[in-house]
Parts: sequence; C-alpha cells; structure tokens
Amino acid sequence: MSFDPSCPIFDASVDPVSGGRNRELQGIRRAEILAAIRRLLVRFEYDDVTVRRIAEASGYSVQTLYNLVGPRDQAVSDAISQYLSMVGQSAIDRAGDPFALMTFVDGLVESMGAYPKFTHHTCQIFFSKNRAVFYDFRDRQIADIARLLTEQRRRGVVKADCDIGTTAEQMTFIATGLVLQWVERPFPLETMRLKLADGFEKLLSHHLVRPH
Repeated sequence: MSFDPSCPIFDASVDPVSGGRNRELQGIRRAEILAAIRRLLVRFEYDDVTVRRIAEASGYSVQTLYNLVGPRDQAVSDAISQYLSMVGQSAIDRAGDPFALMTFVDGLVESMGAYPKFTHHTCQIFFSKNRAVFYDFRDRQIADIARLLTEQRRRGVVKADCDIGTTAEQMTFIATGLVLQWVERPFPLETMRLKLADGFEKLLSHHLVRPH
C-alpha cells in the first residue's frame, strides 16, 4: 500500500447513484483539496500552510475551499485525520486477527520513514498556539482505534467486558507520545516499531479472547 500523503483519498462510501453526480464531484474536489493540504505539510510547517497556498496548490478558489472543507484549522485536521485513517485501514480490514493492530503499527512506521517531513510538520502543531488542531485529529485517531476494537469485540476477538474507549485512548496516547519524542529526539524507526508493538501488546493482552 502507498502511504504518499499527497495522493487524494476518495471516500468509497459515497454512492454516485444514490448521492447524485453533484455529490460525487464534490467528494472528488474535497479529496483533492485535502491532498493539497497534505502536500503542503510535506514542505511547510503549519503556520505556512495558508488558505491562499491551499487554493494555489489545489487549483480551487478560496470560496470553494470554504464551501467544501471549511476554515483552515478544520481543513488541516480533516486532511491529517483522513491520512491516518487510511494508514490504519489495513488493520480494520483484518479485524478478525487478534494482532490486527500490529498492521497499523507497521503502516505508521512505514509512513514515518517514507515521509518524515510530513510527520514532523503535523507533530509540530502540538507545540504551537494551534494545539487544538492536534488534539482534534488525535481524538479522531482514538475513534478509529475504538472502531477497530469494537469490531473485534463483535467478532469475539476481544472480550465483551473490554472498556473500548479507555483502551483506544491509552493506545493513542502511547503512539502520540512516542511519535512526538521521535520528532524532538530522533531514534531508529525499528525501535519505534518495537516500542509501539510492546505497548499495544501489553494493553491488549488481558482483553483478548484466548482460544481453548
């Protein structure tokens, strides 16, 4: 799977028949704008990803940006969240596997290695006055992991009494802390992979249904 943040990510849930051609075109334009934002985040820090730059990079007018993706902070959060959801999709596709989250770990580490500037610039938002943007896309990542755990509980992989919200939150905090540390004080990505895997495994170990 390609983890290139500059590639548009199209919403497969939009049905062009029931949604209509106009809705489909809006979805395509929105995907292109969000991809342009990520492309800018590969090159620039958050403060330099201005509305005018987004308009130039995407080829759409400022008014179209507001109509399709809203204010800049919301649009940037949506662009990053969409990318992180795409990275984690392979884990959701393997929800029947007790170790599906390791697929997310592999994807996250691979994307960090391939596009380190994108990771640096998104994480640096945490240290800026726009920290609320960071918290917004982090909260959405918690929701993505909760969705996976919920599906695993439905399939009998995770125990029925697992506190999905708390477990997803703890996993995201582990990942966030390690990635922020890597941005500030770089260490080998293989160490990142091992630390993430170890942290996730310890959190999940007593929640998994063991085969008899």
